[in-house]
Amino acid sequence: MTRRRAFSMIELLAVLVILSLLGSFIAVSVSGALHQRDLDDVRKSVIHIDRLLRWHARDLGRETVLEIDIDTQTLTVLWPTEPSAFRDETAIVAQLHLPEEVELERLWINGSARDRGAGSAMRVRCTAEGLAESYALGIKDMNGMTLHLLFAGLTGEVVEMEDEHEVEAMFVALRRLHTD
Repeated sequence: MTRRRAFSMIELLAVLVILSLLGSFIAVSVSGALHQRDLDDVRKSVIHIDRLLRWHARDLGRETVLEIDIDTQTLTVLWPTEPSAFRDETAIVAQLHLPEEVELERLWINGSARDRGAGSAMRVRCTAEGLAESYALGIKDMNGMTLHLLFAGLTGEVVEMEDEHEVEAMFVALRRLHTD
C-alpha cells in the first residue's frame, strides 16, 4: 500500500502566517512610498506656483500677488485687471488646492509666522521685475512627515529645510542683513 503524502494542517497554517506577514510588510513599505510621493508632488506644485507668479509678473510688467490661505489650503496667483487694484479688481491666474493627504500648517512671510486656524489669507507681492518677499511654507502629510520650503524673494531660489527652527533662524539672519 502506498502512503499518500499531504501537508498537515499545521504546515498549511505556518505557510499562511508567513505569507500574511510578508504581505503586511510589503503593504507598509508601499504605503510609505505613496505618502512620500504625495508630499513630493505637492512640493513640485508649490514651486511651480511660485515660478508662475514671478513669470507672470515679468511677462505682464505688473505687480502680481500670491495669496496663501492656510485655512482653505489654497495658493492663488492673482493679478490686477487695473494697476494697483488688488482689493476689488483681480483675476485669478492659477490656483492650487492642496490634496487632503497633506496639510499646509504654517506660513512665514518676511519672518512673521501664521499657523492654521489663524484666519485670513496672507499675500506675497511680486514686482513687475519678478522680485518678491521671502516666504516659507510648512507642509505636513498624514504620516507626520513635514517639509519646509523657503522661497528667496530676490532670486526665487527654493531651499528645503529640516524643521521650522531652521526657517526661523534664516529669517532672523535676513533681518540682520537688512538692518546692517
